[in-house]
Amino acid sequence: MSKSTPPHLRLPLFKSGKSGLAELDYEGTRETLALLKILALGNREVEQGKVRPLANVARRLRAKKIKARRRR
Repeated sequence: MSKSTPPHLRLPLFKSGKSGLAELDYEGTRETLALLKILALGNREVEQGKVRPLANVARRLRAKKIKARRRR
């Protein structure tokens, strides 16, 4: 039997002694966490100096494209 995850999870909340229910969207939460992880990894690469300015990368790609055309 496979374990399925409910699309919405209901949690009891209490504020000022009054109770209520809140629904959490499981898939939405997973997607948000995945995006946050990607951002954290990107920030770490920036801190480690593993990135290059876009202008430098574009210049290098244009130079490669010109060389490839000349070979034809």
